[in-house]
Amino acid sequence: RSDPFLRSVKIVNIPETQTNKPLTLKSIPKIKHNMVLDNLHFNIMDTMHNLAGKKNVIAYPSITPVIFDPVSGKLNSVSLLIMEILALCDGTNNVKQIASELSKKYDAAKSTIEEYCISFLGHLSKEEYILL
Repeated sequence: RSDPFLRSVKIVNIPETQTNKPLTLKSIPKIKHNMVLDNLHFNIMDTMHNLAGKKNVIAYPSITPVIFDPVSGKLNSVSLLIMEILALCDGTNNVKQIASELSKKYDAAKSTIEEYCISFLGHLSKEEYILL
């Protein structure tokens, strides 16, 4: 509000799907529009913990997949499998379809992958990274 150049910018609320719905195999998860999924070339979580604890630990390069919400500032490191699951959360695939895709790719039992998807996506929904 204090910046004269930004006063004319109209803030548009993009309608999002409700995040507190129960997650089922028929749920259609979608990554929130502002989420950033990327691989960093260092472990930012270790670095943040070092800074918070005022430690002087050497940070070695390592590929770290992360999900970041620039609106809330939340940052979490995730596994490569969760990155694959999130890549399939485009608002068109339901959980059962996502699990089926991963089951074929990894030649794993569909029921096991469905359980993992429900667990991971449920957590990511509570953290408000995805919408249902």
